[in-house]
Amino acid sequence: MSDESQAISALLPDEPDGPLTTIRDSLYDRIALRPAEVAILGTPEFLRLDGIKQLGFVARVWPGAKHSRFEHSLGVLALTRRALRALRPALAATLRPTPADLDAIAAAALLHDIGHYPFSHAIEELGPPVLRHEEVGRAIVEGARWPTSSNATGGWTRAAWRT
Repeated sequence: MSDESQAISALLPDEPDGPLTTIRDSLYDRIALRPAEVAILGTPEFLRLDGIKQLGFVARVWPGAKHSRFEHSLGVLALTRRALRALRPALAATLRPTPADLDAIAAAALLHDIGHYPFSHAIEELGPPVLRHEEVGRAIVEGARWPTSSNATGGWTRAAWRT
């Protein structure tokens, strides 16, 4: 295994080099989390996803379709890791990702739905003043509170949101 491939392996939790937390998932069984990922999961912004249904109104016709955006985001992390493992030789030979690159990929997998609110897709069709979840997510990731239609990049600090 090349040095670059070994560096990638060190960042994938199936081959840990540090302490891990494991979370159980109904589809992927055990998902190992590194400390930075645990920190993301512990934020109020991420924890709120546990109360938002991934499939919205679908559960009215398919009662078993009740997983949350929290669960979905963990699954995206698991699938992202699976893809990185499969692409490891090509990544090592061409892109040579740094640990920071792989950390950013893991964060993106976890945070891709961070801006959703209940029934986001249905509500977004109403248009202004309802913001698209991508705008809301960007504001949250960049450290704003919750954007308004007149200030799509937020304006409130994360600290203010928590008080």
